[in-house]
Amino acid sequence: MNQRVFIIILLLITAALGGWIYYTTTQAASAEPVQAISEKWWDSAHADITSEAFVHWNEDDPAEVPVFCAKCHSGQGFIDYLGQDGSAAFAVDNPVRSNQWSPALSATAMQPMRWIKPSSLPGRRSAAKAAVPPV
Repeated sequence: MNQRVFIIILLLITAALGGWIYYTTTQAASAEPVQAISEKWWDSAHADITSEAFVHWNEDDPAEVPVFCAKCHSGQGFIDYLGQDGSAAFAVDNPVRSNQWSPALSATAMQPMRWIKPSSLPGRRSAAKAAVPPV
């Protein structure tokens, strides 16, 4: 009886391992390059700084994006959330002006994230630093 249970468990483990290998192999074969994913993102509403998600608070008095919303719905709030403004990472410290996306800022900030300092991101140990655009 013990030998039969052992063989059944061994077969189940082998089947699970085979399924895992098949799944990871098919996922790796169908993965899109980062450039293709980035192009899709830049063509989506997520990159449209004139959409309602980014201008909703413009008519409020004061025109500020609340702390809870700022990390996703304002450029400066996202930079604050990453800790790129010198503050603690993973937190937005203060409400952000709703009209934070000025033409001068959007020309640099809405480029792919090459200006973020990789060494200052949480969990990164890289010494490479890129220049942060003036705000």
